Amino acid sequence: MPHRRRFTQTTREVARSDGQVLQWLIGTDRELAGRIRQLGPADGSDSVLELREPDGQWRIVKTIGGRNLWWVQRIDLRAARLWAVSNIGRDKAVLVEVNLADGSERVLAEHPVVDIGSTIFPPLQGAPLAYSVEPDRPRIEYLDADFGAAIATAVARARSDGLLDRDPVITRPVTMTPDMQRMVLRAVSE
Repeated sequence: MPHRRRFTQTTREVARSDGQVLQWLIGTDRELAGRIRQLGPADGSDSVLELREPDGQWRIVKTIGGRNLWWVQRIDLRAARLWAVSNIGRDKAVLVEVNLADGSERVLAEHPVVDIGSTIFPPLQGAPLAYSVEPDRPRIEYLDADFGAAIATAVARARSDGLLDRDPVITRPVTMTPDMQRMVLRAVSE
């Protein structure tokens, strides 16, 4: 008879919404790191990004206008950084990095014609490696040149091994190992 494991499950309340929480933010440590909370009951009300302090209190880091885009991509409390796609103060969405200690923000990537789309991060922690844009055909722009070169090398090898019959329009990492030495890539051709 095979050995069977018995798993126990426990539940604990970490935080409670007052009905105004739009989004809970889980950090790279897989713990509750922050929340986006709407300031008023009406649709379109401003909201705030709040970080959870060690004592359980909430600290406001940023106010977000009700008609603005603020799409949190990753929050890394150890690095004291947050990455988001935002259109605050702009006519297009850009990729920003926020210093959680002082709230300062810097633009990491923008496109002159279209919004920044999705972002690609290393599996566990760290800054974005790449982002997508679609000015005509979808494409990936690499913030990390070595990562971009690794993708290009994999595509070239797939072509030479006959796994791809033509150059892809876009090659997107689907998943990768924590050390980033193995990846599953999705290549799309015309």
